[in-house]
Parts: sequence; C-alpha cells; structure tokens
Amino acid sequence: MLLSSLPEELPAAVLIVMHAGGDERLRKTLSRASRHPVQLARQGVELLASRVYLAPLNYHMVVCDHSLELTTQTTENRQRPAIDTLFRSAARNFHNRVIGVMLSGTNEDGAIGLYSVKWHGGISVVQSAQDDGFSSPPRQVSRYVEADYMVPPTEMGGLLGNLSRQLASAPITDPHPLDNSECEIVGTPPVVCPDCGGLLTEERFGDITHYRCRTGHAYSPRELSEAHADALEKALWIAIRTLNEQAEMRDRLARGLAGRGQMMLSERLNHQADAARSEETLIRQVIDRVVELRESDEHHLEEGGELV
Repeated sequence: MLLSSLPEELPAAVLIVMHAGGDERLRKTLSRASRHPVQLARQGVELLASRVYLAPLNYHMVVCDHSLELTTQTTENRQRPAIDTLFRSAARNFHNRVIGVMLSGTNEDGAIGLYSVKWHGGISVVQSAQDDGFSSPPRQVSRYVEADYMVPPTEMGGLLGNLSRQLASAPITDPHPLDNSECEIVGTPPVVCPDCGGLLTEERFGDITHYRCRTGHAYSPRELSEAHADALEKALWIAIRTLNEQAEMRDRLARGLAGRGQMMLSERLNHQADAARSEETLIRQVIDRVVELRESDEHHLEEGGELV
C-alpha cells in the first residue's frame, strides 16, 4: 500500500482519485493503512502538507490556488471523479511543484492529465510491473506519456518522499507562461457526443487525441468507441423489446379475430407476429456479434494494442 510507505514528514498534500469514488468506508480503509490523516475532500478545504484528500463519489476534485473545489461538471472518459480533471487543475496552479502519480489500470483516464503535469514542468511517476503478477501497470497512459520515473509499488513511497522534499523549497515557475499550445484544436469529426448529442471537437495534447463536446463531455478514442457501442447495444435491446411486444399484441388480436370467425385477418396477423419474432432473432444475433467484437477489442487493448 502506497500510503503506508510514505514518510511521516511529508512536505506535500496527497490527492487521490479512485474511479469507484470515495466514501466513508473507503476513507476508513485508507486511514488504517496511512501514516497521515485521510479525509474526504470538501468544498473549499485548505490543502495542507502531510494530509491525504480523497475525491468523493460523483464529484470531480479540482485544485484552486491552495484549496479544493468539488464540481459536478460533465464526465471525462465517462468518469466522475476523473484523474484528468485533478491533474490538469493541479498542474495549472502549481506547475513545476506537482508530482502526477499513476498506479495500476487499463483505462486511459489520466493520460491527458499526466501530459499536462509534464507540460507545466511537473514530474510524472508511473507504476511499473511487479513480479508478484497482481499489479498491472497503466499501459494505456504509458503508451502516450513518457514517465520521468517508472517504479514498482514497493519503491513508490520512498521516491515520492525524496521528490517532495526536493520540490518543497522550489519556487513555482511556469515553463510556458505565454504559450497556449498545450491543447491544439484539430477540427470537428462527423460524430456526435453519445451523452448529449452535441457536436464534438477533436483536440490534440501532444500525441494524444481527445474529443470534447460543447457541454463538456470528454472522451479518449477508446472511451468514445465504447460509449457509441453502449448506445448501439441499448438501441438494439429497445428494438427487441418493441418487436416482442408487437408479436404478442398481434397474437392477441389474431386470437380475438379467429374467435369471431374472421380467419383471413387472423391468419394475416399471425404471419406478422411470426415475422416480428424472426426479426427479433436476427437482432439478438447482431447483439451477440457486437459483444464478441467488444470483447476482442478489450483483449487487444489489454495486450498493448491500439484502436485504429
């Protein structure tokens, strides 16, 4: 556990984002493993050295000067809290005195944030593979951002303690005070935001492609693809429900007509019900194929591949 390995005298605040979101139970769990007080972040709370702040469930945690703000702004990579949101805000406030740390994970949240940390002069630390086979390095982030340090979890606490002491007395300096090219606007792709239907803008952070709508929803290419696949599968299930209801209603009507001796109309409705069931079967086969392709893509990404 990283928190238990940090030095007792730590001249820095520790900010933690976990995608599951922080709650009182998690805070207590982390407190038992930590040498420093752990608290759920609150609106306006002052940042203090040797304190640990945990982003609460459903809130982005944002650094604003020497305090924290909690926001319910739109999700990033379908996450709230999001790592990118925290890293970018910290980098834009404290520049060279920020250490961005990425632990295990296969999702891309954190890549742009870590890029921002480095852009503003901060230090990036990424977990490396561990011999025990239980901890996986953040492969998607490592693909896009070159880490200043890549160490196993067992060495992380000592490294962060040393780096914090080195940065504690350093003046805050922005290496790009007049340069706004951290993010380049590339254009408008022919797709819409899967969350709100708004137009997306393609952004480029170095080699990292990102999409953001006017409302603020933001996606990596992988998460955008996943979101569209979710929307497709949801639409297909709605179609199945509609066809199923259509078949049952026509069966019901056909039975009523047959009881009144209107056999021709009854037979016609029975044929329509059978056609609806055939279409339902075809759509179920499409869903099976969609799920199969998604599992194949996920395996490809976990093995270090890319979406093309």
